[in-house]
Amino acid sequence: RQMCIRDRSKYEGRVPGDLGFDPLRLSADGIRENWALSELKHGRLAMIATLAFFVQASISDKPILEQTFDWAKSFA
Repeated sequence: RQMCIRDRSKYEGRVPGDLGFDPLRLSADGIRENWALSELKHGRLAMIATLAFFVQASISDKPILEQTFDWAKSFA
């Protein structure tokens, strides 16, 4: 389903899914390719980390934070 946009000239050169939310005006001169690629990579890494948390919680009897603190104490 497409949004009805009356003035499409404001959105020329933008990528799909970009609705113009940019309060800091970081993309005033256009979207930098390396920033867009970094955002994709960081988002994918965050999804993998979330999946790892769920897997860790499902196979262990301790909560994730307790396991993390126990792991950190092993270095002290």
